Amino acid sequence: MSLYITSSSRALRILLGALLLLTTPILARPLLLDGSLEAEIPAAFRPLDQAIVNELSAELSTKPVLVLATPDTQTRISVTHSRTSLNFEELDELKEAFKEQVSEQSNVTRWLRDESLTIHGHPWFRLDYEITRNSGVKREIVLATSLHHRLLYLVISAPNDDQDMLTVELQPFIDSLRVVKTSP
Repeated sequence: MSLYITSSSRALRILLGALLLLTTPILARPLLLDGSLEAEIPAAFRPLDQAIVNELSAELSTKPVLVLATPDTQTRISVTHSRTSLNFEELDELKEAFKEQVSEQSNVTRWLRDESLTIHGHPWFRLDYEITRNSGVKREIVLATSLHHRLLYLVISAPNDDQDMLTVELQPFIDSLRVVKTSP
């Protein structure tokens, strides 16, 4: 019985494709916030236990509806859908207020981004900065938009020295954010 394929490059492509599938982190595409928000969550992230979320709530001064974290909890994504009323026209004003609040309440060492952007046709703003905490320098990214006429914001926090996490896993997560249901 001969297993030779007439083109050895075809067999090599099949083998490399299979290896790529086996080594690529699997991304889930869950619906968040009662089906209103969709995102590709990196495979290493899991929802934090509610007790830990409650502890973080005191630190963050708000209670996120969801906190995802890596197993060591050093990298986190918190999702908050506040009661604060917000229309799209108010995003730029809110961005400036967020930036001022972060500057006053945190030890920001460097601002990296301050922009308004559109992700999958939905307006957002992004603040990206380095901050010094007890555990060292962290990178924090705030993304915010209006969802159901209320403020929706995500805070992504990661060790600044983990560039692979920031570029390979978190940027695709940000790019995948999709508002799929705009009315409550």
